[in-house]
Amino acid sequence: MVSIDPLHPAQSAILEVLGNIPALTIEELQKKITKNHSIEMSMPTLYRIVAQLIDEQVLVREKGKLSLNLVWVNHVLRLATQIETTYVTRAHPVFELPKNEGEKKEFTADSLNGLDPVWNHILLQLVKEREGNTWYEYASHPWFTLAMPGTEADVYKTILAQKTSVHLVHGNDTFLDRHAIKLLKKTLPSIRQTTAKNLPFPKEGYLVIVYGSYVIECFVADVVSKHFALFFNSVQSIEQFDPQMFSDVFRMKTQARIQIRKSTADSAALRNTLEKLF
Repeated sequence: MVSIDPLHPAQSAILEVLGNIPALTIEELQKKITKNHSIEMSMPTLYRIVAQLIDEQVLVREKGKLSLNLVWVNHVLRLATQIETTYVTRAHPVFELPKNEGEKKEFTADSLNGLDPVWNHILLQLVKEREGNTWYEYASHPWFTLAMPGTEADVYKTILAQKTSVHLVHGNDTFLDRHAIKLLKKTLPSIRQTTAKNLPFPKEGYLVIVYGSYVIECFVADVVSKHFALFFNSVQSIEQFDPQMFSDVFRMKTQARIQIRKSTADSAALRNTLEKLF
């Protein structure tokens, strides 16, 4: 059974579209992906990805119409039920979070691709602690929203479901920054977003979240940050943006790091800096 890659925006878009509307021609599928996900995908590229998903029994084609393969659908549903029981109902913690004031923990991976599932898992585990009702986040660029809009939206939906208001601050104002802001706003209009250039945070390669007494930081390696900066500083239209090449940056082998600390003083100072922007 194929392992669906959440970092592959085209693959994710195909599954999301067919998850909502079964039995589409490939031409109809292309139009829906362009309209709903703002991904400009050539027909040869779409044919190639669809053929791969058919070979791996994720999709099925009948009389020129594409749908999700019921073999795969039932596999996912069984897995979802099992996962819900293990991770939601029983709520067993997988990562030990700092519990005491001043305590700090760090998690690393050999790429952003490897770090992302750990990052998302920690964030959702943290929000279930119900430490507060406001979530402030600063990011140099919205890398994850561009690479995996569906996954990012799911994370924020879970945070919002805990009756937590989400405030996002973007550190740059390029075309791709604005495009990502629009994507998220279209999906989750209740999230408050703003751009602020003159903040005491790195302009590239940095992300920090303040939630309750916790401060969570993500540090992107310089070489990866420079590759991302090339995209944000050069792309002036969505036609110039290659989502596959952008996603490839997440797979570059170099250390990516998360640091999470419990500090009432640090979180209060950072929150004071960010909340003034809203």
